[in-house]
Amino acid sequence: MKVNNLFNREEFGMFIRFLYFLLSLLACQNIYAAGPACFNYETYEHQGPAAGANNALLNYDHAMIAVRNIAIPVLAPGALQPQISLFDVVAGGPWDHTISPNLGGGLTYQEACMMALERQGIGITVRFQHFASIQAIALGTPLPMVAMGFPGGLVGLTQYLDNALGGGGYRPTVLAVALYRLRNNLPYPNFVALPMGLADTVLIHFHSQIRVSKNVKELSYNSILNIAGYHSIKDIIDAIYNVIGLPPPHSATVLSSDNLQLH
Repeated sequence: MKVNNLFNREEFGMFIRFLYFLLSLLACQNIYAAGPACFNYETYEHQGPAAGANNALLNYDHAMIAVRNIAIPVLAPGALQPQISLFDVVAGGPWDHTISPNLGGGLTYQEACMMALERQGIGITVRFQHFASIQAIALGTPLPMVAMGFPGGLVGLTQYLDNALGGGGYRPTVLAVALYRLRNNLPYPNFVALPMGLADTVLIHFHSQIRVSKNVKELSYNSILNIAGYHSIKDIIDAIYNVIGLPPPHSATVLSSDNLQLH
């Protein structure tokens, strides 16, 4: 009996220690969730030069990313447009950070639906309850026609689109807008000309507050050449250089924030 009582006390002590451990983990999680804003960034080296030979991120280093992270929202308040920076490695000149693409306003329903279909085409998982409606709108079918037979009519359709496209990160997420318009708005921004010559390095820096996985995954696809059925930002940059007879540049993309929230 004495041995059994001792064993029970040891078991109880182990249980208390285990419970304390779990409570400590929960406390740490709460402290982390309520913690201060934290500067962070992700980098995407573009396909092209041999592995390790891409100098875009060698010249656009951590210190510069931190400075540009602060500068971009100031340069484009509200819109938080991406900044395109050019550099000539041979000349060793300073970066030109003055190139800002004209992104326009947020995505329309049709543009957001087109973006959803493109993502599905390159293998990014897209799940919509009423996918036929998304397809019809992407093809340019007017909303009132799509709404015929839709539960709740036009009001129900617009509510569904707002929820579905908003939840998927297509509207009104800044990164989705920037990705779509950078690829589709003409004319394309200046990826070539420096004030004192031609660039051989291109860096595109996005500033965003919300990290939506579908947006970030598409951003990574835009570092790759020749994806079937998809014209990436890297494709666009290299095509411009090829047209004027220059070799494709070293290039990369940065996504940064001072308080990047997961979604």
